Amino acid sequence: MTRSIVLTLLIINCITSLKIPNKKSEFDITDATYDDECGDRHNHKCYKNLEFYTGGKIPVWVYYNFTTNKNEFLHLNIEVMRSYMGDKFALVLVNATNERQLIPDLSDVPEFLRIPDHGARSDFLRAALLAHHGGVYLDADVLLQQSLDVTFGQRLTTNDFVAYTSGSQECDKHDFSSNAMAARKGTKLFVEWWKEAKRQMTQKCEFDEEDDPKNGVCCYDPDGMPRRCHVNWGGLGEIIGHEKLRIIQEDQKEEEYFKVSCLNEKDNLGLAPESAGGKIYWYHLTAPPLSGNWTKCVAESCPCWEPHGEPAGDLQCADGHFATNFFGRPGHHMFLSINSGAEFIQREEMIIGKWVASRLFRKALGLIEPSPQPFKIDANYHPSLMRVFPETQRLLV
Repeated sequence: MTRSIVLTLLIINCITSLKIPNKKSEFDITDATYDDECGDRHNHKCYKNLEFYTGGKIPVWVYYNFTTNKNEFLHLNIEVMRSYMGDKFALVLVNATNERQLIPDLSDVPEFLRIPDHGARSDFLRAALLAHHGGVYLDADVLLQQSLDVTFGQRLTTNDFVAYTSGSQECDKHDFSSNAMAARKGTKLFVEWWKEAKRQMTQKCEFDEEDDPKNGVCCYDPDGMPRRCHVNWGGLGEIIGHEKLRIIQEDQKEEEYFKVSCLNEKDNLGLAPESAGGKIYWYHLTAPPLSGNWTKCVAESCPCWEPHGEPAGDLQCADGHFATNFFGRPGHHMFLSINSGAEFIQREEMIIGKWVASRLFRKALGLIEPSPQPFKIDANYHPSLMRVFPETQRLLV
């Protein structure tokens, strides 16, 4: 055997014996998520104790189709979530691979497999997870800005339920937002919410499928035959949750007092500080315009800035939106479902970008904030005449 052949065989042997590790995503929750026994969502014997997932920490539930719906925005957002867990919390990503492991009676609801959309499924599951285990529920597009212990953990020590309000909502009037909330295990609100959600899934539709907008929650046609479930917006979520909280607040006795802690929008602590459906997160952030400047812009064409003379953290936008303590909120609901273009933005572009959202990501990741670029309106923007008043640096139409 020639030296060249021997050398070739030695090289082949080295290569074949080299163990190249599989690159596992940092966003997979645990190896057990992919347990062969429980990978099938139809398997009714998949329930595992919560300790298996959290190691005794407080669970933070995020419904996320991480096996089929990965995008850069959500990856970066979950990276931020992990950075705010601290020692008390454990992030648990939930989807079809582990939902039955986590919810022991989910197999009693065969209609669940016929829920048509992600939003309705997440409404259904968040009620179940908080009823069975307690902890914190976050939509995958909630961008945290401070530790979960400060936002939820400390409040849970003296309250049964923690939520936030947006717009004119008031928790005292059984009105809250459900995309970021926390509860103790077995709290009455979520036990009743979960029970009612399961009941509604067994309902017959009053109208045929072509008239679905007239239907409420239903999974059977008028003749009782199984069909794709119809779920009106919030039908398994806030519509039930608000009503169950109303009953509790109106009927409770003093010795059974149900305690609620709210991050109130009226105190500038809500996670949805503006009414434009999250659009201003994708406006450009600039330096304030010069006093006396005229600006012409509408909607997405309008930049935003931190106004001079206002408390640090306020946000003013050229279309008239103004949010107090915008950059001091405990978090932000980014409304990714109606701002879906964000999923195509790459991680690095998101972090170094000019968007308001980029500023929030840099803050969450502890990065130095660069000086904003000068105020500028693109010539192609649609005009809407506004005037900057020097004494306030605010815009009036």
